[in-house]
Amino acid sequence: MSENTLVTIGRFITHCLLPNGYHFPEEFGKAINLTPTGSEIIGQIAGEHPDFLDSDLKAAALGRFTARNSLLIDCDRSGAAAALESISVEVAEKRIRYPWILGQGLDQRYAKLYSTDLIQESLPPIQSYQLLDPLPQGVFQLRNLVCGPFGLQESASARYFAPLTCGPTYLCPRVECTTGHHVGLRTGDTDAGQAWQIIERRYPTGGVLSNHVIDILRPDDDYYDVFNADNLPWLVGNGLTPDEQRTLVQTLIRKDRLMITDRLSGAHGMPTNKNAVIKMITSYDDARCLQLTLLYPTTDIVEAIEELVDDDAIHLTPTELRKAVAVRHKAGGSFHVEQELSRNGIRFTGNTQPLNLRTFLQSIYATEEQREELGYLLREYQSGTPYDKLDYFLRDADENELLSRLVLSTRGSLMRSFKELRYGRFEVPAGPEDEQRLRGRLLWKLGRTQEPPPSNDQAVLRHIDRIREVENVEYAAGTEWATVARSAGLDLFVEAESFLASATEFACWLLTNDHCGRKEELFVYSRAKSRAWSASVLSQESDNFTYDPAGRNSLGVLIESLLRVAQVAERTVENADMYVKQSDGPTYSKYTQLRIYPFNHSRMVCDLTRQSQSTLIDALREAHSTLVRAKVAEVRNRLGHAPSTFPTLTDLIRAAEGVSAAATTLTSAGLTPTVFGFESSLRTASGRTKKTYRDGSNREAHLYLPSPLTGTGIPDGDHQMIICGSAIVANTTEPLRFLVEEDTVFADYWRGYRDRDTSGPAAHSTGAR
Repeated sequence: MSENTLVTIGRFITHCLLPNGYHFPEEFGKAINLTPTGSEIIGQIAGEHPDFLDSDLKAAALGRFTARNSLLIDCDRSGAAAALESISVEVAEKRIRYPWILGQGLDQRYAKLYSTDLIQESLPPIQSYQLLDPLPQGVFQLRNLVCGPFGLQESASARYFAPLTCGPTYLCPRVECTTGHHVGLRTGDTDAGQAWQIIERRYPTGGVLSNHVIDILRPDDDYYDVFNADNLPWLVGNGLTPDEQRTLVQTLIRKDRLMITDRLSGAHGMPTNKNAVIKMITSYDDARCLQLTLLYPTTDIVEAIEELVDDDAIHLTPTELRKAVAVRHKAGGSFHVEQELSRNGIRFTGNTQPLNLRTFLQSIYATEEQREELGYLLREYQSGTPYDKLDYFLRDADENELLSRLVLSTRGSLMRSFKELRYGRFEVPAGPEDEQRLRGRLLWKLGRTQEPPPSNDQAVLRHIDRIREVENVEYAAGTEWATVARSAGLDLFVEAESFLASATEFACWLLTNDHCGRKEELFVYSRAKSRAWSASVLSQESDNFTYDPAGRNSLGVLIESLLRVAQVAERTVENADMYVKQSDGPTYSKYTQLRIYPFNHSRMVCDLTRQSQSTLIDALREAHSTLVRAKVAEVRNRLGHAPSTFPTLTDLIRAAEGVSAAATTLTSAGLTPTVFGFESSLRTASGRTKKTYRDGSNREAHLYLPSPLTGTGIPDGDHQMIICGSAIVANTTEPLRFLVEEDTVFADYWRGYRDRDTSGPAAHSTGAR
């Protein structure tokens, strides 16, 4: 194992930032012994550079590790533990630096020193160190070693979260580029760096030995693992809020069966008492919390997060899907495995999901006896092996039928499924409610997409049914009827207020906002943003109309707001020239029609087809007229009156039908924030991909790819989105659509960072070179 440790240390001291003139500690040099080839090469360099220290020369040799198809380091005679301890101190005391790339601290520090508008390809060494100076030590992991504020510490699980020298993230100034980029950080000039470059230039290595070093850092059994956990640090660091991260660390320490924190007791200011450590976590910075978290096994981390989600200590809405934000240079092994968090827990998702299900079921029916049982369970398929029958079954099987027949049918198959899924909080169900929750968790982990939330009009229509029930029941006394009618009517109108507020705000935001104005908010909807925007627009209306920006608006105001939004949209279309953007679109739009950029106005209604403009404005006017004709606001106000002026049954039914008709009009026009979930895709005869999405009321919407709007930032993936079927973008047949940003603490913390993921190869190596 000393070879693994030494290779890992060598990579850490290669991919780091060092100050000008840095020298590695003498005790580090004493811990490293060279092979005959290493002694020969290092001896030649020492002869040419007699002022180079032995420790720096050996650091260069360890960083390269191989030359001329030979090892430079004698692992058997080197002291891996002593070398590790020496470098750990250098890391803990920040003489060897790594950028803290998680969270927002690095970007905020750059903005303070320079400007978010100043784009620099890289920073010189002195400025790089100045940028990092007040920030915590960066946290990375290679194999079982985790670097960070506590130095180099051993983790219970191996991961490949490789050290990077990426600096702050910025958005590309080119309109057509929606990818984040970063400012590079440069290491200082050191003797070790010069020696490293000499070895690389004069004595290149290739072939078997190069692969040998790669295999040490990224073993095949990890690289080809469908449960690869390389990206788990991203989910913990940028998929949880800071408070959630602290709660997670406290939970892990409280359950510390491996006594991991005992190794750190008395060092780095950490108390020896576990309860004192748990209390101290609240004062730890994010980097310390992340490094402590990564010391624990992946099984413990995932189980702890799912426990906190189940207990609502990590709060997620029913439709919330957490992914790491502002990720750069993801690993994930051969299958590009990432981790996603929902109320059903954490799942490991890559590019093999359909095959995962088949492999999973084969694994829980792996022995000869189990395969015979599988064949019996699928006995309606009369030919082929049990696995052949499984393939036939999977072609048409319903997900719940699959679980009932092959997973939940026996306790043995259920326990085997827990083992195969590996990571998660699993319990044998004690009753129907437990089983329903378990079904949701199992299907989520096996790749099922999240169910779309109920559509906005469903609750309204459900309450209208209650009004109709009042019509069909006879009561002996008028006061008794009034009590029942008042209850059903108030429930309906409260729901109608909620629906109309959401629809009005969404319609105003949809039609009068610029959804291409800021790259970090391209085609992203949140209720909070739509409320703030619609309040700013409607508050500018003249006469006696008042719209409360806090959302405390009466039913009458909300009904009037529909007309006001229609009028604003109509005036905007009539004066479209006032809203033409001054800046040009992306360069490609000038030279090709394969991809177009039709978003040339600062108000979206101007960039829709003429037919769409008319349809949407007419829908708003029609909904307003319907509600006014049905006297909805008046009937709602009379529900608190005495029997003499209490609404009649006819009044109630007419108002309820008016609410129903208005809800249908607005929803059908796509003027409510109705979320659609991806369902399927198929290849058309023309070679295009037809994607089908379905909302909570089972209504369908379709997208056809490739789209001429590709490159504009408009979403077209497999995630949940709002699809506005009647809002067709000008010069296309494409409906407007938006990603949904939950109004949660997590979403608020990361607002504006959605498009800051960076792609491409890992940042250029620096450090001991």
